[in-house]
Amino acid sequence: MSERLAVDGGRPVRETFLVFGSPALGEEEIAEVVATLRSGWLGTGPRVRRFEEEFRAYTGPGTRSRSTRARPECTWLSSRRASAPATR
Repeated sequence: MSERLAVDGGRPVRETFLVFGSPALGEEEIAEVVATLRSGWLGTGPRVRRFEEEFRAYTGPGTRSRSTRARPECTWLSSRRASAPATR
């Protein structure tokens, strides 16, 4: 291959940026974020509880769901669920 890669100053393969996983955010999602910020409850509280309840209803009976604020907490809960040693 004699042509240089785009990263090395060659011609790009495509003219427009290819987006992977572009979020579908509309006015309803924006309004929910604004309402959350104005509520003063960013990590816990009634909106989180509502989300957990709605997610549980969406995933079906017998499922257990819990919101987490950080990856270490999520990892710890997952390890507890799998009966593996916690890495906390």
